[in-house]
Amino acid sequence: MHFDYPNPSYGHFNVLSLQNASADGVVFASPLAVVQLESNSHVLNPLTIDAMNWTLSDDVTVRGPVQLADSVLDLAGHTLTVQGDLIHAGGILTVNGGTLIVEGDYRIQHLTTDAEGQPVYEASNGWLAMQNAEDQIEVRGDFVTDSTQDHEGYLSAGTLEIMGDFTQLSTSGNPYNFYADGTHRVVLSGTGRQTVHFDYPNPSYGHFNVLEMANPSSQGVLFQSNLVVTRLFSHHGKAFTFAGTVEIPDFDGDGLRDDLDPDPLHGDDEPTSCYPSDHQISGETFQDSRLIRSEATLETGGSVLIAAGADVTFEATTRVILKPGFQVNADGRFVARISAVDCQTSAATAADTGETENEPVAEIQERFSTAEAHPLRFADLPLASLEFLMARGISADDLADLQSDAEGKYIVFSTSLGLDVGDDNELSDVYLYRPSDHDLRWISRNLDGTAATAPSDQPRIDGWGEYVVYRSASDRLTWNPDTNGVEDIFLYAIEEWSTERVSWTESGEEPTQASSHPDLAGLDLEIVYARKDENGEGAIYGYDLAVDRLTQRQDDGLCDAHHPRLSADGRYLAYLCGVPGTREEDCSVHFIDRTTGLSGMEPCPPQIEAGYRVYFDTEGGGVRWLLGPDASGDQYQFTANPVFDDAETQRQFQ
Repeated sequence: MHFDYPNPSYGHFNVLSLQNASADGVVFASPLAVVQLESNSHVLNPLTIDAMNWTLSDDVTVRGPVQLADSVLDLAGHTLTVQGDLIHAGGILTVNGGTLIVEGDYRIQHLTTDAEGQPVYEASNGWLAMQNAEDQIEVRGDFVTDSTQDHEGYLSAGTLEIMGDFTQLSTSGNPYNFYADGTHRVVLSGTGRQTVHFDYPNPSYGHFNVLEMANPSSQGVLFQSNLVVTRLFSHHGKAFTFAGTVEIPDFDGDGLRDDLDPDPLHGDDEPTSCYPSDHQISGETFQDSRLIRSEATLETGGSVLIAAGADVTFEATTRVILKPGFQVNADGRFVARISAVDCQTSAATAADTGETENEPVAEIQERFSTAEAHPLRFADLPLASLEFLMARGISADDLADLQSDAEGKYIVFSTSLGLDVGDDNELSDVYLYRPSDHDLRWISRNLDGTAATAPSDQPRIDGWGEYVVYRSASDRLTWNPDTNGVEDIFLYAIEEWSTERVSWTESGEEPTQASSHPDLAGLDLEIVYARKDENGEGAIYGYDLAVDRLTQRQDDGLCDAHHPRLSADGRYLAYLCGVPGTREEDCSVHFIDRTTGLSGMEPCPPQIEAGYRVYFDTEGGGVRWLLGPDASGDQYQFTANPVFDDAETQRQFQ
């Protein structure tokens, strides 16, 4: 199979279904040129990915080498098995919830030959993206990276398992090409001597985040260069040798560096387990005292029993989720608490964080599900933040849609000022600001780090300070092709530094109508936004991140709906019908209880004008209209929620 000009704008297949069951199969004599490839379980011959993106639609096995020269290879939740080497010379490989198995070497390098025809490996322009907990890469040969691209934020989750040697090179002078953070983990699982080398080992450059030793051989792993591990060195008692200096943490905070600690996960002072990422507890019966901690989420699964006489505490930074099958004996004691867990320090006391003993699952989840974001004026910012921003020539007129999470950890806003050296488009962009250290992050940049050619605005942050949604007409913010030419809604994960599009049709296609005014809330993070329906009427649509699927239309279909807002727990939805500032009968606020299905409406307050910001109160008892863009938190009009189930609480917010 051959194309002279394989290109998405020239020669290519739309859907290519392989039905050739012969031993020779289909030979790809030119780079892959398909929109969708259906392998139908047939093994593919060696191929090159160059001018066109390839998103897997099923599990694929390739006989022989694969070369990723350019474009995007997206596993999209599927498994790609390469029966040979993977040469990654350019473009982006995003694991995206899938599994990559390389039976040979995985080299993020460019392959050429010398005058004698011998292989020569040079620097690559490629990116490797592992940003989901489900991302799995298994390399049965060597792993070598010599990328020219910065990887900060790209290696933030998932597991990279290597059975051969690990080598990080910086022949181009870029020391950031293996910068792992978040929950990313590397497992060394060879059966003989393995070697590890970094050209630039440093906490700010090349380093491992979590490094796990699973090599059972007596030779073990030889660290040829200096070694830096930033989160956890879990050696499991396996053999290893250091040839240089090391920088290794004391993960459990017991005073012993991980490589010197017989059990790096558990301290000696108390029966404690601490995990740097999400952790599930299943099939356990606790009969004594235990403290289980997570820097992210703790979740039970299946049968988990707190027996009589046991004293067990679950402590997590984000949430504790107790699923059916979790039981506490009448004579047992159970505490669930939320606090800022750091596995490298001792556990916080219950008195500092508040504790809940033996509460039903529903009550625990409800307590942890409500965190309210707050609208801000420029003048509401902390003094140190005002001084920082004003020193850069930023005034109140330069920023729009200021909002903070419940604890004020992050502030999000949009501005047309180029606050980053690469932001040269003179268009509105979305920024995330952290007052504690004045970190200013440009989050609406293109996938390759360049400025978008279309504006981004209308940002909203969730109450936990974990996600931001915003509107953008840019077509290069994510891995997925964006070809609809209208504004879409994008979700940015703050810890993972990753962006995904969340505005789709109910059948999973790109919408043809523009989306706008997003909002997000709830324990499982539900997102709502406005878009015209097939009849041209305004409608409210939603996206449920917890189950990673599109939700159905959210409004009642009785009016031209726009400007949706969610209560902090995600239970209540409010949206506008009509235009504020017009006749009272022409403008109303509709409310829906998404738990019971009850709905109601109230007239818009007469003082309200188009463009005023509207937010739910803390409990969902109604919405507050800020009186103008410069209104403070106590300058508002209140519209009561007619389907709210707690009249006393509602009166407190009016």
